[in-house]
Amino acid sequence: MTVDLSTLKVGDTVHLRDGSLAVVEGVRTTNIDTFPFGIAMRGVDAFYTMCGKHRGKVDSVLNIVAIFPLVVKVPMTIDLSLLKVGDNVHHRNGTVSAVTKVESAIGSHYPFCLTLNGSSDLEEVTYIQNGWYHVSRESGLDIVAIEHLRRLAERPTKPAIKLSELVFGTDSTIKEGKKSDSGKPDYSLLTRPMVESMIAALMYGENKYSRGNFKGGFTNTRLLAAAMRHIMAFNDGEDFDPESNVNHLGHAMAALAMCLDNRAEGTSVEGRYVKK
Repeated sequence: MTVDLSTLKVGDTVHLRDGSLAVVEGVRTTNIDTFPFGIAMRGVDAFYTMCGKHRGKVDSVLNIVAIFPLVVKVPMTIDLSLLKVGDNVHHRNGTVSAVTKVESAIGSHYPFCLTLNGSSDLEEVTYIQNGWYHVSRESGLDIVAIEHLRRLAERPTKPAIKLSELVFGTDSTIKEGKKSDSGKPDYSLLTRPMVESMIAALMYGENKYSRGNFKGGFTNTRLLAAAMRHIMAFNDGEDFDPESNVNHLGHAMAALAMCLDNRAEGTSVEGRYVKK
């Protein structure tokens, strides 16, 4: 044991005798001569000697055998009021979590309640507005950076192209190679604006649930109802879904596309009023 706990700081990582690693969430001095250091790790306080022995035991699995100092101290310039579902947050301890829910806790010292899912294995955590996990001290769970979800539907819209402005390849003087594609789908008819909002809706669903979640199958009327809700919202003058910030028509297209996929894969559950 050659460690010196007098140099230990919040955010450092310690290597324990059992082979595991832990991020230091708090360091304090105690009035106990034999155990002068109180160290918070994994949400629990433990008492140590200067050389890293847990309660003075030589063979404790919680003995600290090495210290890995936090190399970079990131200034806290975060504003959690800008956080949205689908964003990623970077913690002081180096881990990254995906934001699956954002709620406000009115009247609390920690007004932001986040549901997180990622490498930090967190669930519901509360924060103050600048991303601090504790009001009075640094923590490995502090949010030091926000990576906003790239929303494809936010691309600026362009005026619709008139049919008279389109140029079709009808010049009979151009010679091309022969290929038998009669009756096959012509995917070149698709344009980027047609599919980008649908892709954005599918990416949002992947972040909120899981990739390919729809492959498990749905009752077809649930997907039809979802598509119709988004179409009606668009018809009422609302372009973007307030939760996902994706165009309502993109959500409607995604729901209908999933319905078609379920039918093709045999996972669709019939919910329509079908005449026998």
